Amino acid sequence: MKTLLFAWKYGWPIAIPFGKSFKAEGEGFPGYIREYGVSLNYQRFLRNRLFAQADVMPAWQTFVNDSGDKIDQDSSTGSRDCILGISFCDVI
Repeated sequence: MKTLLFAWKYGWPIAIPFGKSFKAEGEGFPGYIREYGVSLNYQRFLRNRLFAQADVMPAWQTFVNDSGDKIDQDSSTGSRDCILGISFCDVI
C-alpha cells in the first residue's frame, strides 16, 4: 500500500472550454483554489502481466481571492478508482 500527500493550486476555473468562453466576461475566477489531498492506493499483480489497483483520494479545498484573503468556506472532495490492467513493462 502506498500513501502520498499532495498539494496543488488551480489558478483558473476548471471545465471552461477553450475558444470564446475561455476569456469571456464573467467566466474568470478572482483568485485561486489551493487543494490538499492524500492518496492511498493498493496494487497487486494477479497473473503474469495482469494487475488490479484501488485508489482513494480525499482532498480539501481553500478558496482565496486576489488579495490573499480566504473567501467562502473550505470544502472537501474525493475520488475512488478501481483499475484492472495489463502491464507492458517487465515484471520485477
